[in-house]
Amino acid sequence: MAPLLAILGAIMAILLAALVLRRRTRRHKSGERN
Repeated sequence: MAPLLAILGAIMAILLAALVLRRRTRRHKSGERN
């Protein structure tokens, strides 16, 4: 159970970082269209 939780936590952290980076890059280019 512990390794599973660690893997899930890592995946969630990576997804959060990807979302933040993508949002930061998109915001600069496209403004408020979506």
